[in-house]
Amino acid sequence: MSARLRTALIAAGLAAIPAVAAEPGFGAQFNLAFPMGREADRDHMDGKPGLGLGLQVPIDFEGGRVLKPRLDYLAFSRNAQGASYRQNSLVALAEYNHYFGGTSREGAYLIGGLGFHSTERKVSSNFRGLGLPAASRTSTGLAYDLGLGLALNRSTALELRFLGLGLNEVRTQDRVVDGGFQANSVVASLSLTF
Repeated sequence: MSARLRTALIAAGLAAIPAVAAEPGFGAQFNLAFPMGREADRDHMDGKPGLGLGLQVPIDFEGGRVLKPRLDYLAFSRNAQGASYRQNSLVALAEYNHYFGGTSREGAYLIGGLGFHSTERKVSSNFRGLGLPAASRTSTGLAYDLGLGLALNRSTALELRFLGLGLNEVRTQDRVVDGGFQANSVVASLSLTF
């Protein structure tokens, strides 16, 4: 079973949490991700943002408590001076949203999530000026996010989250092209719930 299929199945399982909650919904989000730390350095994204789309199934437990399984796809791409670096991530998270006012889907809320990711990195032949053959690697592992959201109304929200993904090294047959690192980004999202 492929890593991406496994991640999608985990997300579907999270979405099938028993209906002990009031009004499970369905939604989508549009993401703009700003890389941080090593992810943003000139050998990787050089500060260039990525784009993404996602799906969510908010499950309202009333009293300002919402469990929100979500599946996000984030894509980063950079081409410069004969070298390219691409990173595509599928992230499945079980998020908990706590609304400060005690009423779900109204006002400001705290975001915390834990899950898994499957991330493919492709590095071109001139990465870091080394003149190596192109290489790619898919990493799977733990993903987490922390952030704040603001529900503008019952169906629209803005979110700002810190997202962390652990990545493995990328190598050719005989040498490491890019070492493993923690890929961090700040993700701004427009969330629509139906």
